[in-house]
Amino acid sequence: MTAEDNGVPEDDDPFAYLYRGQEGEDARNAAQQPGAPRTSYQQATQVGRMQYGQPRQQPGGQQPPQYQQQYQQQQQQVPPQQTSPLPPVGGGRAQSRSGGSSRAVTYGAIGVVLAVVVGIGVALLGGGDKTPVASPSNPPAASASTAPSTSSTPSGTASAALPGATNVSGMTLGGGAVTANNHTGAASTDGKFVPLTASGMSITWSSVTVPTAGSYTFWVHYANAGGGGDNPFTLTVNGKALPQTINLKNWAGSTSWDQAWQRSYSPVTLNAGSNTIEVSYGGGSNAGINVDQLAVTVSANTPPWP
Repeated sequence: MTAEDNGVPEDDDPFAYLYRGQEGEDARNAAQQPGAPRTSYQQATQVGRMQYGQPRQQPGGQQPPQYQQQYQQQQQQVPPQQTSPLPPVGGGRAQSRSGGSSRAVTYGAIGVVLAVVVGIGVALLGGGDKTPVASPSNPPAASASTAPSTSSTPSGTASAALPGATNVSGMTLGGGAVTANNHTGAASTDGKFVPLTASGMSITWSSVTVPTAGSYTFWVHYANAGGGGDNPFTLTVNGKALPQTINLKNWAGSTSWDQAWQRSYSPVTLNAGSNTIEVSYGGGSNAGINVDQLAVTVSANTPPWP
């Protein structure tokens, strides 16, 4: 111990090896010159010369103190810490969750497909019967009645069953009436007509068949080139003369018998089935006419000729 040591032995500094120089640079090895100050222990060590954990080389081949050797031995006995590798991406519980989710989606898709297949099968099996089920909100539709109508006015279906325009050449003629064909323009299929030019002459149409009883329209197709006054003819239905007459005047005002063809009508009441209608030159008639066809229709709105 010297005065420069301040009463502290040189070997009692536990950290002296950290700042003492190497390769003979230690102050203890340097020769002290009389009257020269002691060299400082705080000498910087060159950068890169020391590494943490490596034993410091003692100058002159000296061994480090005992406490330093024990510290180094303890550091060497401590095993290095082993770091566990990170789990692979997608592994562990996350991977198991992902796999479970995929299986759930697959099972759900299979369930949807099975439900669709079952629905199609049920629709195909139940598609054969289209009959609706009667319920309070879906009552069965009432079927059309097939019973004949009792209305006094025949329907359109009855009109189709009525006799159309019929030639008078095949009917019963009375009072000396005969057929003729000395004028053109007749609507009859054979071109013949019957002149009614004197009192008592008549045309009787037998077997006038209608489907139902009721009111019908009786038509006469004729030619009149005479005067323009009224020319009433008598109608007899089923042997009974009607109170009203049918006016067969010259409605067209024509003077040519070939071009004086026209039509006129009168309402009649007929029985269901066969009827007889007669038209005759009566006491009030004042002009002769040529008749070629007779007809019966449902109403005056459906004339058999244009």
